[in-house]
Amino acid sequence: MGGADSMILGVWGRLGRWFPGCGRAGSGGSSAPGSFRGGLGAAESALESPPRGSWLVGLLAALCFAICLAASYIFNSGAVPWLVSVARDSWLGAALSLAPATAPVLLDRLGATLFDVEDTWGALKVAVFCPGSRWARWLSRSGFFITVAGIHLYTIWLLADLRDISAFLQRGGYFVTAAARQQSRIDHALLVLSLVVAVDGALFYLLGLHELRGAAARRRARREAAALRAAVKSGALAPEQSDTHGG
Repeated sequence: MGGADSMILGVWGRLGRWFPGCGRAGSGGSSAPGSFRGGLGAAESALESPPRGSWLVGLLAALCFAICLAASYIFNSGAVPWLVSVARDSWLGAALSLAPATAPVLLDRLGATLFDVEDTWGALKVAVFCPGSRWARWLSRSGFFITVAGIHLYTIWLLADLRDISAFLQRGGYFVTAAARQQSRIDHALLVLSLVVAVDGALFYLLGLHELRGAAARRRARREAAALRAAVKSGALAPEQSDTHGG
């Protein structure tokens, strides 16, 4: 096998990582195609339905994850350093405040290590949205949407209640303190808000990682297909053709 053929096979192998169907093209189910031109056709067919992924959506989700991470840090910095008698502005206080917010990263890597799940968002989507029957799919999707929308609407209502209490206390100045009922509503709102921020941060992290990985895989696959196409077009199949004429 010549150097050009080796190069084509190397490109073909890398394409198989982005599009698993390409690795099965060719004769006998071999990882290398039986014909390089047939392999090029299979690669071009695979590129017609590349991995889903958007740089814009991925970056937007990453920005939302960063916002949720900052919000979690603010919530944690008001309580965690104080509980362990550490200065809030110290390096240890900052680490203690930031550590709980990194849970999505840890869980995603644990899933990849323990269960061989590289795309947690994709696996979650399959598990939640792809049950057997059409009615089951509709119920799972509707239930998920109603649950998420209901929790966020409830959180918005709690925030509106908090704004009302905050305005009342600010108007009273130092002479007005929160009543027991108001303090209970404040604590409940902060608890729900903290949970929602943590869950939203995890979902934004998984979504952003999924979109960025898909966009990067599609970009790499297009480059590899272009290299394969250029190698075939430049006459890299000359040894194969000369063998044919010689026969």
